[in-house]
Parts: sequence; C-alpha cells; structure tokens
Amino acid sequence: MYDVGKVLFVVLKKKQKIVPVQVVEQIVRRSMDGETIQYQVKVPGYNDPVPIESIGTDIYVNVDDVKGALKQNAGEAIDRMADAAMSLATTHFRKDNVTNHVEEAGEGGAERIMVDLGDGKKAKVDISNLKKLHL
Repeated sequence: MYDVGKVLFVVLKKKQKIVPVQVVEQIVRRSMDGETIQYQVKVPGYNDPVPIESIGTDIYVNVDDVKGALKQNAGEAIDRMADAAMSLATTHFRKDNVTNHVEEAGEGGAERIMVDLGDGKKAKVDISNLKKLHL
C-alpha cells in the first residue's frame, strides 16, 4: 500500500526511462469477491491523474531500489547474452579455439579472477568490488 502524497518511481520499459509519480488518490473497492485497491497518480507534464497500473508494473518506493533492480536485470541480461555467444561458439567452431577468457587468479581464492584482455595482456579482477556495485 502506498500513502497518498508518496512519491514513487515507475520504470517505463519501452522508453527505457524512470518516471517519478505522486500518489494523489487511493481507491478501495469492496465487493462479494473481495477488496481491490487502485491508485491514481500525478505524472510530471500531465494535468489529470492516471491509474498507476496504466503507466507500468515495475513500481519502486525509492531511487536506490530502482537502480539496484535495473543493475541486476542488466547483469542477468549480459550473462544470458555471453552464455548464448559461448554456446554458439562451441557449436560452430573448433573447441580448442574457444575460451571464455576468465580463470581463477590462484591467490585470494574465489574473490579474484584473471581476465584475458587479448594481445597477451591479462588483468586480475577483485570481484568483491563488483559486489559492492550490485553487479
């Protein structure tokens, strides 16, 4: 439930945009089938309130929650694309020429990995730093 006056953040997936909205009305309907709650929100640039469900379904109470969710979604999408590319590479090319360019660095356990940057260059990456960024 959202309080009237609360500012929320809605992700518009088609436009790749985060829009702030303000709850201006809460409508509670009770019937034999149960209770439903709808919210009317004010959207910047529009005079009339609109139902929040007409804007989007990804609704957050603060910007940090939005950023965290979007970073997680982006990371998962990148992982899926990379996995699909590796699968295609192993299917269509000789296996001895296909590597994923990541290996454990040896020291520091699973928190450090070695990444092959190409041209004989390698980098040690401390993945605990990535966890701090919620990636």
